[in-house]
Amino acid sequence: MKPSLFNTVIGILLLFALLSTTSSRHNDLKIMTVTIEIPVSRMGVTLPNEHVLVDLAPIDSVGMKHYNKDSVIAKVLPYFEELKQYKVKTFVDGTSEFMGRDPQLLAELSRKTGINILTNTGWYASVDDRHLPKGIKDISAEEIAVVWIDEAKNGIGNTGIKPGLIKIGLNKIQLSETDKKMVAAACLTHFRDRTYDYVVYRYCSSCDGSTYNS
Repeated sequence: MKPSLFNTVIGILLLFALLSTTSSRHNDLKIMTVTIEIPVSRMGVTLPNEHVLVDLAPIDSVGMKHYNKDSVIAKVLPYFEELKQYKVKTFVDGTSEFMGRDPQLLAELSRKTGINILTNTGWYASVDDRHLPKGIKDISAEEIAVVWIDEAKNGIGNTGIKPGLIKIGLNKIQLSETDKKMVAAACLTHFRDRTYDYVVYRYCSSCDGSTYNS
């Protein structure tokens, strides 16, 4: 299959997944925030792909040691309070696993501000797979989907906090084998778990990560 056709097919599949689930459950459609599950009618004005923080360190050194949680909250809290002036009700945090995802920090911010915050499951393949687990070439899409589905059902790590969306990052429009694996894993996670009605993908148009597109 040609790359352009493959991309088109994948786009149609993701759109069909979203529309089919939404149309069948639109009367009781809900979404998971970092504190509670809410009806989508309570999302209101939503910022769809934001970041409280991102750790761009290599995957083997990323971690909470690079920041102080209390300092982060003190720094960003005024910005969250300012969002209320613009009637923002929901903040979707797109920081992926292995890049500083911290659901407990997000939950504390949500409780302090009253703003709905969503975190994600999924991995970020952009920037030449810099933020993916070592040995990613030997991990199948099915195995990746098992990890993401477990987070949806049981929560992220031992936090009990569940993601509200799937977020994947891709290297280029012409998908690499790893990119295709990420897309396949996202589709499998959606269709097998039926939790996610919101899928975000991004691709990086240059290998050094200097240009990003949604």
